[in-house]
Amino acid sequence: MKALVDFLFPDVCAACNRKLLQEEECLCLFCSTEISYTTDHLDDMNETYKMFRGRLDIERASSLMYYEKFTAAQKMIQDLKYHHNEPVSSYIGKMHARLLSSVDNWYDIDVVIPVPINKKKLKKRGYNQVQGYAEALAEELHAELKTKALRRKNETTSQVLKGKFARAQVLNSHYFKNNVKGLEGKHLLLVDDIITTGSTIEACGKILEDIPGTKLSLASMAIAVF
Repeated sequence: MKALVDFLFPDVCAACNRKLLQEEECLCLFCSTEISYTTDHLDDMNETYKMFRGRLDIERASSLMYYEKFTAAQKMIQDLKYHHNEPVSSYIGKMHARLLSSVDNWYDIDVVIPVPINKKKLKKRGYNQVQGYAEALAEELHAELKTKALRRKNETTSQVLKGKFARAQVLNSHYFKNNVKGLEGKHLLLVDDIITTGSTIEACGKILEDIPGTKLSLASMAIAVF
C-alpha cells in the first residue's frame, strides 16, 4: 500500500519539484548544493549580529542561509509558507541546529521563542511556519520551547518588500506579551523565518528585553540579500 501511495503521490523537492530519491529529504541533491549558507555560526560578529547592533541588546545571532530572489532558498521557504509544505520548517531547523550545536557558545540557551503569526493567518495556513524550525533548535540545544510567549494581532500585508521605516511603523503596534511567566532571568532565543530589514525581530525583541534579567539571542532560517 505504501509503495502505491509513494508512486501516486511521490515526495518532491521543495525548490524544484523533482521527485526525491529515498535518501533525500525536502530538497534534492542538486538544489541542496545550490543553497548559499552563511556559516555565520563560526563568527560572533556576523552580518545578522551587526544588523541588530544598537537596535537590540543581544548576546549572539545566526542566520542559516542567504535569501535571494530566484534561488533554491527562496523557493523552499515559499513552499513552506504558501504551499503547505510544513516539513520544510523542521528540515531547516535540523540543519541550523546541527551547525549551532557544533560550537560551544550556543549551549546556554534556556528558552526558544518563535515569532508568532496572527490568528487569522494561522487558521488559513494551519500552522506557524517557524514552529518546526523552533522545535528542532530547542531539541538540539536542550532548551524549552515557548510558543505562546508573544502574541500578534491584526492582519497585515507581507512585510518582505517594505522599507525599514514602513515595517517598523506597522510592526511595533502588532506584537504583545502573552504568556511570559517563568522567563525572568533566562537566556531567550527568538527565531523567525526571514530577516529582511529586521523590524519583526526588533519589535519582538524589545518586548522580551523588558522581562527582568533576560538575555536575548536571535536565529533565523535566512537573511535577505536584495
